Amino acid sequence: MLSYLLQASDVLKTQVFLYDADTARLEAAYKAGNAVAKDLLQSYANAEFFTKLPDIDEKIEVVTYIAGEGDISTDLLSPGNQAHSRADRELHGKCMISPEAQDEIQALQAKHPNAKVMLIAEKGTMGVGSSRMSGVNNVALWAGKQASPYIPFINIAPVVRY
Repeated sequence: MLSYLLQASDVLKTQVFLYDADTARLEAAYKAGNAVAKDLLQSYANAEFFTKLPDIDEKIEVVTYIAGEGDISTDLLSPGNQAHSRADRELHGKCMISPEAQDEIQALQAKHPNAKVMLIAEKGTMGVGSSRMSGVNNVALWAGKQASPYIPFINIAPVVRY
């Protein structure tokens, strides 16, 4: 049983976001003297989810996908009517950009398996608003590396250019 807890702890150490219910259980376990909870909290305090990321490849192949022409608005990549989905990263990511564009991005990945897909705005800008950055990051996660075999759609190392 302890080995499963340690495996779960190792996976949780890679996560940036936990739900309130998760942090409440973690707090209760810590207060009860649970050594795994203490180790996990120490890992968060040391920001190991960031400081222990894998090294970046020396060479990264990139294929571009034109996400839109002209300035990319919040409505394209982070529509307000999809705010309900933000707690579910996969669902939220699939709310960004059209289903046809999602299919095109996945086809690019299949055609160029060694390359990362980078979204670009042709003859315009993506903007740097937090909603657009959130939207771009969610879409770009399709091209990232899977961070954990246990947690779907939590990827790292996408290529994003703002």
